[in-house]
Amino acid sequence: MKITKNIDLMLRGDFFGSGGPQAKRHFKWLRERAKEGDSDAQYDLGRCYRRGEGVRQNYKEALNWYTKASEQGNFEAKTMLGVMYYTGEGVVQDYKKSLNWWRLSAEQGDLTAQYNLGIMYERGHGVSQDNVMAHMHWCIVTLVTCRSNPGSINLSKKKDADRKIK
Repeated sequence: MKITKNIDLMLRGDFFGSGGPQAKRHFKWLRERAKEGDSDAQYDLGRCYRRGEGVRQNYKEALNWYTKASEQGNFEAKTMLGVMYYTGEGVVQDYKKSLNWWRLSAEQGDLTAQYNLGIMYERGHGVSQDNVMAHMHWCIVTLVTCRSNPGSINLSKKKDADRKIK
């Protein structure tokens, strides 16, 4: 069971951030699941610590839980580790480590990591600046997005344009 969506619903409202007894019970439940090795719970716990949602913000704890989740193959955790190293949240900023985490996540199909790799190549962060590589990563994101959602391309406008040319 993927609990991330359930957690997102709770975190959007005032319920979780209020620090009431239900919020504390839920956080305790999440921490227990994470300690039992549930990689989704570990990722969610890392996110709570990183954002300070339902708990005091603590980047070291976020890093700890994201690392545990990533060791189990959780690509979302790998992406967030990349973010933390890219921005220097709770760690020394390290573009090379960020690049490594985003490559691992992108290899698992994470489009956010793929997009972020394009940014790194465009800006020359952790790699030699290379617009061709940047566009390659962004084209992969576009291609996968279009294949998974063919309706996102409106071909009727293209057909109308072709008719006008003739």
